[in-house]
Amino acid sequence: MIKHVKIVLNFFGSVILWPLKYLVPKKDIILMRCCEPDVYCDNTRFLFEYLSENTKYQVYWLTISQRVKDYLDNRCLRYLDPRKKIYILWMTLRTKIIIESGDSYFNPFKLSDNHITVKISTMHGSGLKIAHMRTDNLSRTILPITRLNRFDYCNFTSKYTCTWVAKRLYLLPTKKILKIGYPRCDFFFDIEFVNERYKKKEFSRVMAPNLSLIHI
Repeated sequence: MIKHVKIVLNFFGSVILWPLKYLVPKKDIILMRCCEPDVYCDNTRFLFEYLSENTKYQVYWLTISQRVKDYLDNRCLRYLDPRKKIYILWMTLRTKIIIESGDSYFNPFKLSDNHITVKISTMHGSGLKIAHMRTDNLSRTILPITRLNRFDYCNFTSKYTCTWVAKRLYLLPTKKILKIGYPRCDFFFDIEFVNERYKKKEFSRVMAPNLSLIHI
């Protein structure tokens, strides 16, 4: 019953607010998030922190997690809580760019479905599961393809993934395909950073506390 009520409310809300997504002027606002509203990770996290310091745009992370909010407050980074309905609708109406890491974007009452707001997917991987997707049942194949094609741009990591994943699996037109790599991997190009992290082996020691007793 609740599910049906939400569907009806979303339908009428979309109809009532439809003119506003074209009439309200877009500002220099970027909304970003990753796969879950209480998680802070993946390509969008690294891109968010970079853009927050290196662009004129007002960049906001969408989250419902208090732990994530506390972290962002300590870093003096902006965020929005999607549960604050009125304010989030106003911000969405004024948003110029939406960046996600998956195959769907933030779209309350379909306000982001317009030709003005630019929707970008950084993507979060192109592993074997993607190739398997096309051999699975029809509904699981069509849904992600349909959702991803609603983006204006989708990011991949190589000529191979652009051809075999973007074009042949997701059926994306060439104009929507970007090849700029994954933001989460950019720090690998910093040799000093990589060497320092390799020496400390911080992650390995957390996963295996007795690693310090082993000569590596």
